[in-house]
Amino acid sequence: MYAQIEKPKEIKNRSSSNSTIQLATIYRGMKASSGGGTTPKLSNVTTEGPALGVRSPDDIKATDIVNDKVNGGGMSTSQGGANKVPSFSVSSHYTYGGNNKTDKTLDNFRWNWSLDTSDLPSTLTTENDHGDHVLVKPANTDDLSLATFRSEVQGTQSKWSRIDS
Repeated sequence: MYAQIEKPKEIKNRSSSNSTIQLATIYRGMKASSGGGTTPKLSNVTTEGPALGVRSPDDIKATDIVNDKVNGGGMSTSQGGANKVPSFSVSSHYTYGGNNKTDKTLDNFRWNWSLDTSDLPSTLTTENDHGDHVLVKPANTDDLSLATFRSEVQGTQSKWSRIDS
């Protein structure tokens, strides 16, 4: 299934925080589970950016862990449409370097993906921390260990739709 690029709508907040929002759609540049695949690749290492997962120390720093629970940081996504995803994270938008790929069957081709945030589990929420940048983060900072947070994020794999562009 391929998603059509659409303008996102804001919907009801899940949090009382002014910066925590619930968007209709978020976007992220990621590799597919296999060359040309229709599900995003799961990050099996803590430093792999163009995959579905939470990196440490890039996304979650040591200071974000309080009493063994995630209390800051999150997985980066974008709001405002597929064209707002940083160019370095989507092969067709990347104008230089080794990630400028045109062969969509390659394992390292980076696709643009979208997720309807109503598909997030109740343990996750979104926060617009600056510009078009939106974090997927724990809904309650007292609940999730880093391992559980990673598992919850990766549990959304089947909900992401690849955008052909």
